[in-house]
Amino acid sequence: MRNAAPSQHIKPCPAPPGSSLDFTGLHQNKTMDPCTALAVGTGAVVAVVGAPLVLGAVGFTSAGITAGSYAATMMSAAAAANGGAVAAGSTVAVMQAAGAAGLSGAATAAVAATGAAVGYLTNLCDSPI
Repeated sequence: MRNAAPSQHIKPCPAPPGSSLDFTGLHQNKTMDPCTALAVGTGAVVAVVGAPLVLGAVGFTSAGITAGSYAATMMSAAAAANGGAVAAGSTVAVMQAAGAAGLSGAATAAVAATGAAVGYLTNLCDSPI
């Protein structure tokens, strides 16, 4: 049966009793069109390349937080809210660590996944424009 068409091996997945859901096409092999794949890939790359640039632009740099920047305003507010110190693990601390040392592997993966999702959701391949 090695040469049999894949659809012969796919068993329909019927909806649970009393349900209006239709799962019959759930297990079919589907491919992504090239335009959507390009949008997803572009979104991931732009996010990974852009994240460090944005961090630097708002003041989270490898030399520390830039005086007078948006990052400095965030740090001041975080310190005031926490009794004079920035809490470890806070948004400001995490963004400063990323600005100073770059994104970790996990952070890079998360940024890439977010960028890919945005690329998928903003895909203009089927747009009438």
